[in-house]
Amino acid sequence: MHQRLRLATCGDAIVAATEECDDGNDDNTDLCTESCTNAACSDGFIQAGIGEECDDGTDNADDADCTTTCKAATCGDGHVWSSGGGTEECDLGAENGPGKACNAQCQLNVCGDGDQGPEEACDDGNLDNGDGCNAICGLEECGNEVLDFGEACDDGANGDPDDGCTDNCAFPDCGDGFEQPSLGEDCDLGANNSDSGDCTLACLAAACGDGLIHANVEQCDDGANNGPGQACKADCSANFCGDADVGPGEACDDGNQSNNDACTNVCKFATCGDGFEQGTEQCDLGDLNDNLGQCTLACNLPDCGDGFLQPSNMEECDDSNMSNTDECLDTCKDAECGDGFVWAGQEQCDDGNQLQTDACLNGCINASCGDGHVWAGQEQCDDGNQIDSDTCTHLCKPPACNDGIKSGAETDVDCGGPMCGKCPAQSACLQPSDCITGNCVNNVCAPPQSCKQIHTGNPALLSGKYTIDPGFGQPPFEVWCDMMTDGGGWTVFHANTGAGNEQPMTGNVENLVGNPMQFQHYSVNRLKKAGLSLISTETLIVRQTPANVWMKVNKPAFNSNIALANKNWKGAVNISVSDGTNVAGFMAWSNADNNYKGGDFGITAAPDGQVTCPNLVPPGATTVQGFTNVVGGAWALNACCEFHYLYSRTTQEAMNPDVDAGYDAEVALGAWTKTPAGNDVDCNNASGDGGTLKFYAAMR
Repeated sequence: MHQRLRLATCGDAIVAATEECDDGNDDNTDLCTESCTNAACSDGFIQAGIGEECDDGTDNADDADCTTTCKAATCGDGHVWSSGGGTEECDLGAENGPGKACNAQCQLNVCGDGDQGPEEACDDGNLDNGDGCNAICGLEECGNEVLDFGEACDDGANGDPDDGCTDNCAFPDCGDGFEQPSLGEDCDLGANNSDSGDCTLACLAAACGDGLIHANVEQCDDGANNGPGQACKADCSANFCGDADVGPGEACDDGNQSNNDACTNVCKFATCGDGFEQGTEQCDLGDLNDNLGQCTLACNLPDCGDGFLQPSNMEECDDSNMSNTDECLDTCKDAECGDGFVWAGQEQCDDGNQLQTDACLNGCINASCGDGHVWAGQEQCDDGNQIDSDTCTHLCKPPACNDGIKSGAETDVDCGGPMCGKCPAQSACLQPSDCITGNCVNNVCAPPQSCKQIHTGNPALLSGKYTIDPGFGQPPFEVWCDMMTDGGGWTVFHANTGAGNEQPMTGNVENLVGNPMQFQHYSVNRLKKAGLSLISTETLIVRQTPANVWMKVNKPAFNSNIALANKNWKGAVNISVSDGTNVAGFMAWSNADNNYKGGDFGITAAPDGQVTCPNLVPPGATTVQGFTNVVGGAWALNACCEFHYLYSRTTQEAMNPDVDAGYDAEVALGAWTKTPAGNDVDCNNASGDGGTLKFYAAMR
């Protein structure tokens, strides 16, 4: 029983030539509509897959509820939504907002809305005058004899600071820079008033005994406490050691500078800390004695290990121990990276050098893969990242085809890309050449659909039998692949030996026993021929003699109709021969079962419209697209085979069950020679029932 293909229609999940898409459903919200057109904005259907939020069809507009980009209208999109449900007055997109001509609600900025717009000096949210911002959003000012917002008074700035209102529209006050005797002020220097200056903060003239120190005039001023024995004497001069007046903080004051009597010249009784080195003291800086200074409080010189940090001893620290693994070394220097000692808890290592290529880096951390520095003798590279697709992997080695990771330009682990071997099926890929199968589908190596893909996957493969999966409803099957002729990658579908009872090229009965590469009879069924035609773009005819001579056309041998009963096709093609000859011509095929009369397949010469066969009735026959079709059932046979580079013809016709066709060449084309003459009156070169041309046919 013949297998038949169903004609393509919208909704059958097969994309026909007249369809943009076909997903086999009537859902208009996915990427393919029920009319087999691609989803598009303004087609009236909301398709989230292409980013649509809405779609009102021809009603889409930039001022409507749904914009021309199928996005829902919204404030801030830069379009004034004024029709449908829109109430926008303006829309400046990213320029909407406070202080802008259009606010965040897409309403115009106006005086009195509390938002100071580009053309407004102020906006206090009302249209009232006298509150600092008038009804046209202008500022109100001091000196207009109107009590404006923020003013205490306004007498027109009359220049009299002591009349109750200053020219600053404020009530008189100490510190305003205006002297107001009526308020008891001696002076007023404004911001220059100071309790250490000529005019105090109380606007009074500075005087000894007022309790305030007049800078550059008084040394001190304790007010009522000024006097003998006090820190500040009656003339506002400071009590000092040597003035013969025992003041506060002085143990004695003998009025002399001798340090050999009971009272030193610092007015203290002789003792450690009096500033004089005496007896067993190593030093005595007096009040400058300091455990952290040049002389300790015990009058000893500073020493590393005494527990006191003494900068005068060039110490940075002093922890009273000689450990070199804590924050203070035994030299009283702060521990730091590079000092050659490992600071416990803070440093991983410390080799005392600045090399970035040894086991310890400058930051006193152990060298490791990924730190950005190449560890000599341990790492081959280190780019500071964990990315395996660059020139250095996370193993700190250059990408390699045996490192067990997807590295460099590999498409999968240790395969694919320009450097590594090809990937097996189900591996990741970017292009067919990444795969052993020569087929990369959705970035995954898939089983090969044709010999061409197998050849792409491994150009070194020899001709022979291989399994392909064209994917046209058939399980994978074996085919013969020609991996040598014209660049290789040809899928063989038929071979003819010239013997009788062999299937024609368009036949449906499979004969898979012979080896077509050795010119033994071979033929696949029509469904396979149809599938191979769908994935091919050219056809090859290789003849046994002359050896290594072939003819190629730039179209597949058939189309999908070869799988249906009683179909035919013809059309223009470009023809090339193994010796480099190139011409235009025509090709045709017919699968009229039980009535071939020859003419199941043919390739003819140009130009079209040639006339021959005067013995026909009516006389002559004009070719149309290379064929005359004057013999019933012989679709692919022109008049007397006069212009055929390849023709099929049999002397056994409709009433004889032997309906195989013989194949010959009537016209030579370069190295493609005509076959020996025969005795058939219609096709005078046909020799015997099977013809004399032995060949195999393939597509890629």
